Amino acid sequence: MVIVGMKKILIDVDEVICNTTFLYYINEFLNSNYKLDDFSNYYLDEIVPEDRREEFYDFYMSHDVYEKSELIDGAYDGLKWINDNFEVYLLSSCIMFNREKESGKLFADKYNFIINKLPFLNPERIIFSNVKNMIVSDIQVDDRLKHLLGPVKDKILFTAYHNKNISNEELSKNGIRRVNSWDELVNYLKEMYF
Repeated sequence: MVIVGMKKILIDVDEVICNTTFLYYINEFLNSNYKLDDFSNYYLDEIVPEDRREEFYDFYMSHDVYEKSELIDGAYDGLKWINDNFEVYLLSSCIMFNREKESGKLFADKYNFIINKLPFLNPERIIFSNVKNMIVSDIQVDDRLKHLLGPVKDKILFTAYHNKNISNEELSKNGIRRVNSWDELVNYLKEMYF
């Protein structure tokens, strides 16, 4: 049910609602023990030697990459509260660069993860798109700056391993605020909209 006047909010999935398992599979493939804190760049696969990347992508795509994924602390309760008070749309990328033809499997894996872990969300409001800045909404939460540059009024960057070094000046210049946790996000929404 949508209450007239409810604000629309777009929420990303990977690194906002759940952790990505990309690094888990890199470590398994390379027999390594990297941690997210070892990276400041979004593209974790750059650690894989270039001559083995295609082999790694085959390995990665052969798994249900959401099987080992977990919700970020506070995401379940935070989303439950947001879902009760806003018109929630999940907006998430699913197309893997250079593996576009195989990416349908990622759509299915992510969709199944969402409906199983977050059954209170409306599955009709799950949007898969790598071009997020074309969708209009009142509020958007994402971990990537480039996705927050569209026609959204209230833009919120959710802190993740790869965006910690984005300066407050750059965020301010783009009209973006930062939150570091689900508690912080919910508290901000309560202060701003209630």
